[in-house]
Amino acid sequence: MKAVKRAYEDALTLSRPRLRDRVDERDSPVVRHMLEAGIAQLSGDPDKATSLLRAALSSAQGAERSHVADLLAPIYFMQGRTAELEALLNQYAVGDDEVSRLLLAMRAVALAEAGHSEEAQRICNGIDPRDMSTPLAEARLAQRFALVAFHNRNFEAAIALAERSAAIFGELHAHRLRATSFSILYLIAHSATRHAGDALNWARRMTECAILADDRSFETVGLVAQYEIAAETYDRETRDRLAAQLRTNAYPPQYRERFAARIADFLPLAWDNDFTAFANGITALRDGLAASQATKALCHALLALAAVYAGDDASARERSRLAIDCANLKAAARIPVYELRYCQLAHALAAAACLLIGDTVRGQRIAASRSLESDEDMQAIVAVVESQRCEDAAPRVRGYARVVAAVAERRALRTACPLTESELEILRQIAAGYSAGQIAAQSMRSVHTVRNHTRAIIAKFQVSGRLAAVAHARRLGILG
Repeated sequence: MKAVKRAYEDALTLSRPRLRDRVDERDSPVVRHMLEAGIAQLSGDPDKATSLLRAALSSAQGAERSHVADLLAPIYFMQGRTAELEALLNQYAVGDDEVSRLLLAMRAVALAEAGHSEEAQRICNGIDPRDMSTPLAEARLAQRFALVAFHNRNFEAAIALAERSAAIFGELHAHRLRATSFSILYLIAHSATRHAGDALNWARRMTECAILADDRSFETVGLVAQYEIAAETYDRETRDRLAAQLRTNAYPPQYRERFAARIADFLPLAWDNDFTAFANGITALRDGLAASQATKALCHALLALAAVYAGDDASARERSRLAIDCANLKAAARIPVYELRYCQLAHALAAAACLLIGDTVRGQRIAASRSLESDEDMQAIVAVVESQRCEDAAPRVRGYARVVAAVAERRALRTACPLTESELEILRQIAAGYSAGQIAAQSMRSVHTVRNHTRAIIAKFQVSGRLAAVAHARRLGILG
């Protein structure tokens, strides 16, 4: 039992190189599997870690099994394997020993995430932190209590508990566990208190601890978090640097389709007015198998703005409606905090799209909804429709505000088009490559009339010829 307990603590606290040094063929299969599972987790391979811990569980005996179960439970939780987690906890979160209390706290975390806040809090109230015999156990309990408080939206308590656990892990040089505490603080700052500076600070500290532990998983989470913040705050230089870093160091498979990373990939396309590529990328995100209802809502809202940019008001109206339908989830109290943020962004961006196409009543109604009326940052996104200045928006939403500004600028240019309907019709045919004679035949006009319209187009645009007129119209957004 002593060897298993030591392997349990080492798997939690040692860096990847030190864990590799710890593996000894002379150890029991249980100990080897626990240590190798720790290496797999640090390497960003949770499936291998799960397989190894299951093998350890089948070989372990008596109290050894609860130690293995406590390593396996967080992996099940992170992978969303609810049934397997429940079965594991039903079997091992039943004793009166220290590890059983940690497993019971893990049950509270799962209940809080599922929206059963009162039941989760009752479990926490029944566990006395003074019963934990080591600083490591005390800090791990505080960390799980912090997660319960986070999911229960008690952010002040969550911050205090996460900071306490991070401090203890720092004293123990348990860098991987400290990175986990910083990830909780990042989530709170980014999704709840919504302070971009704090979120960036915690994301950086998470990454630093992960590097010390040689933990590929949390290093990736930290880098992706910084990448998302750079895109959301319209920090193009940092965003581009992190994009290159993430491309150079291919990260583990389970992080390749992270919604946050993909959004950060596509926002700059809209900043640069490449809305065709932007719409294609966002459509792929929306249709992804792992897309939640809230992420679909945000994608619909962004696609509504892309439709406004393209001059397709009917599509913009429909996509705005879909965004609102997806964002108005009935079980709002059970939506994770970070999902609620996506819903708010979807509302703000859909309101902007409606105002841009002249659907003023709907746009104003969305902007005045309960989810937006008290949030100055979200109101600032809507205000960009009039100002066309993303710089006036709060830093944490400036990247999204820049998308609205690009669409508003394009809309203003299109609205200011000096051409008549007849001139627009002829310009489209010129752009399609037709000659004056062909246009005359197709439009039932004389060649003389077509040429007069063409001269008028060139004069109004103050350009040198037909091709220059087409290019200018495309810059204005008159032609796709």
